[in-house]
Amino acid sequence: MIKNIVKILPFLLLLGCKKIEEVPGNSAPVDPTVSNTLKENYVNKIYISVLERKPDSLEFRKAIQLLNQHNASAADRKQFLDSLFKDQGYNKVTYQIVKNNLLNNLDTASITKQINTFKTQLNPSNQLQIDRLLALQQVPADLSSGVITMTEVCKRCVNNYFYDQINMGTNNFATSIFQNLLLRFPSSSELSNASNMINGSYALLFFQWGESKDDFLNIFFSSTDYFEGQVTDLYIRYLYRKPNSEEMASLGAAYKSNLDYMALQKTILSSNEYLGI
Repeated sequence: MIKNIVKILPFLLLLGCKKIEEVPGNSAPVDPTVSNTLKENYVNKIYISVLERKPDSLEFRKAIQLLNQHNASAADRKQFLDSLFKDQGYNKVTYQIVKNNLLNNLDTASITKQINTFKTQLNPSNQLQIDRLLALQQVPADLSSGVITMTEVCKRCVNNYFYDQINMGTNNFATSIFQNLLLRFPSSSELSNASNMINGSYALLFFQWGESKDDFLNIFFSSTDYFEGQVTDLYIRYLYRKPNSEEMASLGAAYKSNLDYMALQKTILSSNEYLGI
């Protein structure tokens, strides 16, 4: 018995060293983590979140094709989002959300009517109001052409006659901007300094000095607080929760650096948490 084992041992060793050829079609199965149902739900959810509508049948098939490339990998999701952001409805919906929030869904006809009213009594003050309303009217075109960022969109939406009317009084104006864009009330010190600055007094806000309403807006929209507030807004809108401190700091710093609102959206919408895994 032992002699027989000794005889066949070299053969077994040789066999063990021989390269085993792969059987055609015997590749590793696709990771089943992301089910078809999950992908389908993701597509519908993304369309509703970004374009406020469901995809048509062709859009749906193309989206699923993209996601099936690598079983809805992060790269697949980002490619899908890139294609969606090119939709002509993207900028329209994005602006509409901001306008609904800040200007109670103000329509173009009301802006035109108010411009004409100011023109009947033209003076330096009214001309300034006209210029701001014209800039507001120009938002859709400027956003679509890439002339302005979402930060500028928000700034134009609060720097005009209608926003002043909705939030009359310096304290109300300052408080509303903190509430709408930072999703919090200003501290007593922030409110005092902001109001003083808006009224023309030299004051400090977010470690910067200013003495006018324009100074206040420029300081506010360049502050870390503003960019972190936008991160919070999107987390609540898409994930139904506030970001943790690490998410807030990381994404807020990235958004402040690149001013790329789409990139911020893409980071959140392509996450495993949004997908549901």
